[in-house]
Amino acid sequence: VAFNSEETKMVITHNYSNKEKKEGVRYLALYLSEKDQEGEWKELEAFPHDVKNSNTGHGCFSPDGNTLYFVSDRDGGKGRTDYYSNFEFGEWQKPVNLEIANTVGEEMFPYVSDENILYFASNGHLGLGGLDIFMVDLNTQQMEPVNLGGGINSPADDFGFIVDDKGENGYLSSDRDNFVDKIYSWERKSPKIGLNGYVYAAYKPKEPLKNQRVVLYSNNKSDSTILHTNEKGYFETSLDERSEER
Repeated sequence: VAFNSEETKMVITHNYSNKEKKEGVRYLALYLSEKDQEGEWKELEAFPHDVKNSNTGHGCFSPDGNTLYFVSDRDGGKGRTDYYSNFEFGEWQKPVNLEIANTVGEEMFPYVSDENILYFASNGHLGLGGLDIFMVDLNTQQMEPVNLGGGINSPADDFGFIVDDKGENGYLSSDRDNFVDKIYSWERKSPKIGLNGYVYAAYKPKEPLKNQRVVLYSNNKSDSTILHTNEKGYFETSLDERSEER
């Protein structure tokens, strides 16, 4: 199950009903619901682009709720492939193959963070073994998925990655412990980056400027940090890896 950011819409992966069941095989499909004016969930409705005799599942919404990402093994893809569908003109549009993520292997469990970063599990991209978790920045023209590396990934299957709105904490599923699927929590601990330098009046001769103000601006220049040089024109500080200061 996945919800939009307002928690007014949800998408779930569900078996087809018995009446839709092919003999001996039960396929997966996406179903949607939204809250009514009383805050109650309406009856589930089938996603209009489910395909009989193919699996469609693992749905998740974009931050604005207008794009639905999912996986499917329907004809026309490379493998068990990622797709997305945009909600336009009051209906979900024809699914589009998410080329940047797809391989001939398996891509599963997509999740899009509040920062519009797509996380997914794959055994088709170069990884540490089994399913690995990768990320794609949907805000840029990034050409290749990035492996999240050791710690998050292991030689076993790692999947079902989610992250909080700050990108610092979350959960994932893994069978790294005796090949039994378990849920793990994770926390990002960013290293500190040392920043230091000298301020001179001129290169020849190098005349240090004492008590000189040094200003570090954030990317959007809405915030700043002010430092001052010492008697030798030297300054130093430390920055978080994820700091916006420049």
